[in-house]
Amino acid sequence: MESQVKSKLIFRPFLIGIASAIFGLLFVFLLEYLFTNMLQAVSKTEQQFHFPVAMYVALPVVFSLPAIKAIAKNVLTLKSWKRGDAPSCPECNFPMIERVAKKGRFVGQSFWGCYRYPKCSGKIHIG
Repeated sequence: MESQVKSKLIFRPFLIGIASAIFGLLFVFLLEYLFTNMLQAVSKTEQQFHFPVAMYVALPVVFSLPAIKAIAKNVLTLKSWKRGDAPSCPECNFPMIERVAKKGRFVGQSFWGCYRYPKCSGKIHIG
């Protein structure tokens, strides 16, 4: 079960991060191509437009930041689950995270909710 949990919490966001970084890099090349075409159309010369090298690093990182944040959050969740600080879901055995009820009769109260919500609706009421 632990390998399945790691796969969903670490491996998937990692793949999404890689895909986002590649998309960011392709986006930089596309912008450079479009700016070169606009520059050539306006100036009627064969000028090339080039972004600074930092742009080739910064934009892919910016595109993959949500995945990096998700991986960091998921690693912390897995560590607390392995230590026994967080319970396992009674329905699917995935780690649970502490949440606060936003509606219903338990508004403002804490509870343990399944990490896979809304696919799994397992929950444990806290005191």
